[in-house]
Amino acid sequence: PELSRRTQAVRAGPTETGIMTLDSTRLPAPLSGGAPDNPAGNRPADGTGPRREPPRWWTLPIPLLLTLPVAAWCVLITAIANLCFDYCDPPGGLVTPVGVTELFLAVAAIVLLIVGLAVRIWRRALRLALWIACTLSCLGAIYQLTWSSSHP
Repeated sequence: PELSRRTQAVRAGPTETGIMTLDSTRLPAPLSGGAPDNPAGNRPADGTGPRREPPRWWTLPIPLLLTLPVAAWCVLITAIANLCFDYCDPPGGLVTPVGVTELFLAVAAIVLLIVGLAVRIWRRALRLALWIACTLSCLGAIYQLTWSSSHP
């Protein structure tokens, strides 16, 4: 049986017939073997285009400088609240756990700052972690403030 020219071309494949295949977008196939010239998320090979620099070093101490005084205040309130010996009841609620957590947040903030200053490529993630520690510290301070104002 005699095959049509189109059927022969499909069976032979694009390399033998010289026919350029089309994809679903109806655009000609690239000559580079199908690999995109600029993969997603990468800068162009020629060096043009925007370049994402890591954040500058001075953006890291800002959340640390906000976290340390807040954490110190919470640890102080917890220490004062737990200074009772035989004549008072220990504080209820989450006063002691919040104070211990604030101490850990302060230590973690210092460690994150040191690592962020030492390793440039981690600065963006560590800056986010520092702001999260600062937010958690402020939430703990709000709890301590409402507790201390209701317990003279």
